[in-house]
Amino acid sequence: MTNETAKGGICRVYRASDRNRGGDEKYETLEGIKLLLVETIENGKPAKTIVAADATRQAGPNDLVYLIGSKEASLLFRKKLVPVDAAIAGFIDDDHI
Repeated sequence: MTNETAKGGICRVYRASDRNRGGDEKYETLEGIKLLLVETIENGKPAKTIVAADATRQAGPNDLVYLIGSKEASLLFRKKLVPVDAAIAGFIDDDHI
């Protein structure tokens, strides 16, 4: 993920990441944290798909969420340092997208 996709903003949850694929090892501090595929929204249209950690622990498919990127994303988790570049910080109840 580049810094361009990790800035933050409005996103729609696409689906849970496929953990049954190869390379499934996780950092210990990520244990219990759901990883979701989200589509960034730019100018009202889906732009890019990225992986984000769910800091709310409640996000699901088709939810409109607010994403925080960069180092600030890891600060949403009240554990030790969590190695994430993007995290879901909250929900957007109503949209006009």
